[in-house]
Amino acid sequence: MSKEKERNNKAEEQVDKKIRYREGIIKTFVASVFGIIAGAISFALTGQERSRDVFAILILFFFIYIQKYFLGKFGVKTDEMGGKDWFYVGFITFDLWYVSWVILLNP
Repeated sequence: MSKEKERNNKAEEQVDKKIRYREGIIKTFVASVFGIIAGAISFALTGQERSRDVFAILILFFFIYIQKYFLGKFGVKTDEMGGKDWFYVGFITFDLWYVSWVILLNP
């Protein structure tokens, strides 16, 4: 009986591991796409003017915030995400926002 429980536990662990892996890929992909879109919109709305950089940063924060709703639509349990997960999503979004915006600023 205990061997059967062990097999069931191992099977559940493998399923949990696959679910977490899938959610991690979705979080990374969505954060990357949102970061690139935020960078393109920041460039389109601010252009070459350095005085409107604050507006571009507000665009970044908006795109980080709306991911809470989009991740849920892709099957990620946002209510179970901790601070570390949100920091990861925010950092990936920031990173790709910054890189795409800088690339677009340099003709």
